[in-house]
Amino acid sequence: MSAPLVMIHGSFGCGGDWAEVLRRLGRPASTPDLPGHGARFGSPAASFDAVQNELAQGLPNGCDLVGYSLGGRLALAAALQAPRVTVRSLVLESAHPVLDGAAKAIRLAEDRDRSLHLRQDPAAFLRRFYGAPLFESFRVYLN
Repeated sequence: MSAPLVMIHGSFGCGGDWAEVLRRLGRPASTPDLPGHGARFGSPAASFDAVQNELAQGLPNGCDLVGYSLGGRLALAAALQAPRVTVRSLVLESAHPVLDGAAKAIRLAEDRDRSLHLRQDPAAFLRRFYGAPLFESFRVYLN
């Protein structure tokens, strides 16, 4: 029997984003929606730390933990925080642990700008976001 698998989606995603990956893996997994996403869209997160704590509390012992982007940062933080749980493996995609110094200041300014655009025109923001070359293969599934 394989270890429990937990997969955490990225920003603007939901647990269902993993459906095709899971179909190809042929392995069951827990793919929770993060606060403010998917079925939990109406319940935004209080903070990164609050989501990290929630995730850490819900991890099954001996799990394989996968995270993409924001989900990767949360998976790493939760794995480091959860001493009661042994994380058997940790897979992070497009995630980094922490920014500091000038890189952090630049990112905070970019995030504030993005937040303003998101509040002003969510549809235009998402069109621009998903228009990035990174999502080229993803757009095939939207048509």
